[in-house]
Amino acid sequence: MQIEDNFLIELVDTFKFYYREQALLHFDDNSKIVNIKISQVKEKTGASGTVYLTNVTVETKKNQFPVFIAIKIAEDKVSVLKELKNAVLLENRFLTHPEFGIPKVIYSTTYNPPIMVYQGINGVNFDESPPVPKKYMLAGMLLAIIHGGSLKTVDRDLYKNFSRIIGKNFAASGHEPAISTGLGKALRYIGKKNEGCDAFSDFHQSNVMVNLSKHEQIEKMWIIDPEFMSAGNFDRMEDIGTFFGQELFIEFASTSDIQITAKNIAEFLTGYSQKFFQLSETKFEHLYPSGYPLAFFISQWALMDALDKASQGLTEEWDQKIQFALFLLEEQTIENLAMIKPSNKPLDEIF
Repeated sequence: MQIEDNFLIELVDTFKFYYREQALLHFDDNSKIVNIKISQVKEKTGASGTVYLTNVTVETKKNQFPVFIAIKIAEDKVSVLKELKNAVLLENRFLTHPEFGIPKVIYSTTYNPPIMVYQGINGVNFDESPPVPKKYMLAGMLLAIIHGGSLKTVDRDLYKNFSRIIGKNFAASGHEPAISTGLGKALRYIGKKNEGCDAFSDFHQSNVMVNLSKHEQIEKMWIIDPEFMSAGNFDRMEDIGTFFGQELFIEFASTSDIQITAKNIAEFLTGYSQKFFQLSETKFEHLYPSGYPLAFFISQWALMDALDKASQGLTEEWDQKIQFALFLLEEQTIENLAMIKPSNKPLDEIF
């Protein structure tokens, strides 16, 4: 859903309480606001709605300063309520981890149009950020906080049923036997211990943002778009598979291998396992005594994306994703991904 320019102007004008907060916080300025002006708007449309990245110039009697906000037009009332609940939950989880965060919710409404307004983040998407130290380790720590330290069983039947359904979708392609057999082999690593958690469910690298210092060090890492976060008994590797799917595919498409990304996964798991131990006093590797089910979840991502490409008539990309999934579901690749090991050294020794 799109919004008219006049409505956007009126909406931006209602957030004077937030602009006053910013004036007081950054300039110790409690003087009257005399003018509010939209200086730039960028529109982005995604799976969960349209976002207007809005730069506002605020003028008080003493100062003039920019404020960045993100206005999201949601699909419906239910989406707003779910996203608001998830945003508040994550904001509370990050209270004791100030190096991570979720943008502050400034305003929300379930009236038509249903809207969420967030504090703007002047950062870069993870997948577009430079290869700075600790980048993947910090992303692993971020996800560990999102998942939390509570131990739950995994709904293994959920993934068994998924394997059957997705295999049937590839019957006409001739790849069903290889896909179903490979998913069955990769499934053996799921549900060995209490590795279950609530899933973020949309943990793509584009939903992680970083603030970089002038020396290109990560100052803070953010998670955005929490609408699809779901309570349940999901395997922790599901979100990790989503995070690395595209990166692995790009490397495979250009080199027919995944060695570089495998090292990034190891660094990610180092951060995740050490933060998870702080939260749970449980060693992460104890949840996966036989190995990690990474091949299952990354191939799941690839196969779902292949079906999406097929629905758009993108035959070449459909075939590339299938070949990538078949590579992941080879016995040797399944084992190699299962045996990736995080470092047990203290973090200051690793970096």
